[in-house]
Amino acid sequence: MTTESNPSFTSEPNASLQTGVDHWSALVQHSESELAKAQAEIDTIAYDLYGIEGDDRAAIEAMMQSADAKADGEDADGQDENLTSADPAKLTSELLDYCVGVAFGRWDIRYATGEKATPPEPDPFEALPLCAPGMLQNAEGLPAEPNEVDAGYPIRISWEGILVDDSTHEEDLYKRVLEALTLMWGEQAGSIEQEACDFLGVRSLRDYFAEKKAGGRYFKEHLSRFSKSRRKAPLYWPISTESGTYTLWLYYPRLSTNTLYSAVTQFIEPKQTEVQETFAKLNAKQTRTKSEDKELEHAHLLVAELATLRESLLEIAQFWKPDLNDGVQITAAPHWKHFRLKPWQKTLKDTWGKLDNGDFDWAHLAHSIWPKRVIQKCIDDRSLAIAHGHDEALWAETTDAKGKSKWQTRQNAEAIAEELISQQTV
Repeated sequence: MTTESNPSFTSEPNASLQTGVDHWSALVQHSESELAKAQAEIDTIAYDLYGIEGDDRAAIEAMMQSADAKADGEDADGQDENLTSADPAKLTSELLDYCVGVAFGRWDIRYATGEKATPPEPDPFEALPLCAPGMLQNAEGLPAEPNEVDAGYPIRISWEGILVDDSTHEEDLYKRVLEALTLMWGEQAGSIEQEACDFLGVRSLRDYFAEKKAGGRYFKEHLSRFSKSRRKAPLYWPISTESGTYTLWLYYPRLSTNTLYSAVTQFIEPKQTEVQETFAKLNAKQTRTKSEDKELEHAHLLVAELATLRESLLEIAQFWKPDLNDGVQITAAPHWKHFRLKPWQKTLKDTWGKLDNGDFDWAHLAHSIWPKRVIQKCIDDRSLAIAHGHDEALWAETTDAKGKSKWQTRQNAEAIAEELISQQTV
């Protein structure tokens, strides 16, 4: 098993989480030892080829050791710490990320249960596969669609791409993760869950996944795992009410123009009905216990927050046409208010401001929100016209006086642009 963001990721269960940590530590130590041997051989060959020996060789080796020590003391930008560390908490977080991916149909759990044999390690010089070997794939090696998965597949997949932090819902994130743990460890799942809580330092896995007002720990660690250098690309998005009391989890690769409407009709509106009934029942009681008073207060807050979230999602749904070619940050930018993790919220808010300012008019999302501005730019910028599929309508290939080919906007480009804009705004 490698880290989940690695192209060669598969999955292999261990008898316990501690066994997995120990196995990983041994693997890292062995790999580092083999790497050191190979590096020593390469160095010896290089020294011999260039005739470097004695004091000169000693000076070079001392300089290299000093540079290595300095590098070890710095946090290398974009380094995947999971590859060089056997930190139990980080490896446990990786496992839970894997379980969430199983529920969404990202990973094929049959590798973890032993139903499928672990594929061989790829040759270092082979081209990277289209999908990581551990992904749930179709016959062509692409991510599987619902009609491409065997009827006997051992776990239910949330094909809609939406989970929720709600103990009363069948798509509850915690319960779906527990299903994956149970399938992998059977009767030991309870002890594995407790071991995971101990490693993570939390009372329960539900607490670990919960999105508090300032953002939950799970998403923070997931975001870190799927960030490298300045690129941040989390796959699982927590769309929350202001207090983080209610959270929808969206799976980025499965976003569509229907996602937000499904979130409202299948999750938020049924929850509104449930909470309103609870509020009315408690509010009608002549006397209430302290716990009932607390529950009533919680219901009152949640009724208001669910209404706000519903209204906000429906407003965004009118123009939100997610296109994965835009990338995570641009696609998620309209939802910046719905994330509780402050650094990520700020990143998305800044991205939204740049979108609004016209900095990313190459993006499909910019075209769907501001078609007039973007299409007008396509008249002057052929690369934008190509990006949005308007090049043939607005541009024509001609020849200059010397017979050289060139591109220029059509004489009636303004009228064509107006027609394109009217089609987009209907």
